[in-house]
Amino acid sequence: MQRPLALLLAVAWAIQAASGALFGITTFIYESHLPDIHGIAVDALTIKVICALSGFVLAVFYAKLNPGLSKDNQLLVWRVSFVLGVVALGSAAFLRWFS
Repeated sequence: MQRPLALLLAVAWAIQAASGALFGITTFIYESHLPDIHGIAVDALTIKVICALSGFVLAVFYAKLNPGLSKDNQLLVWRVSFVLGVVALGSAAFLRWFS
């Protein structure tokens, strides 16, 4: 059951990254420039992208190596995934607030 859940988590991280990229592309197509963000919003976007990439890699890694990981390492992967999700969500709030 854990492997399919990890694959679903990887898909969710990929969708989050794709939706952000598509937002930027759509803005560029319709307004001929990327969204105008600066300061804290740029930092928040950077953190969000790092979390999305890290979460995706971690979920794929877990799905591939799940049988070979100890229970403690499996639990650690899920905890890190949770923290990455919380940080990404918090960064999204700062991105929205400061942009």
